[in-house]
Amino acid sequence: MKRGFIPLLFLVAFIVSLVPALAHQPFFEEKDFTADNPAQIKDPTISTAKYATLETPSDVDYYSFNGSAGQSVLLSITIPQI
Repeated sequence: MKRGFIPLLFLVAFIVSLVPALAHQPFFEEKDFTADNPAQIKDPTISTAKYATLETPSDVDYYSFNGSAGQSVLLSITIPQI
């Protein structure tokens, strides 16, 4: 292995670690998302993970976003294994 390869590898790894992650944006529920005060999804084209809990069988969380005609939006609910 050449002498300059390892320092160059570390330099590249360092620079890559400075670039912000462009994956989904996680948000944790701090208060209930109600019909009167829904959670706002600013850009539905960016993957967003909302972490929330449903405390009772009647607990419902509401979300709001603006979309365009013909735009596809993928929604999913994940329930952790208990």
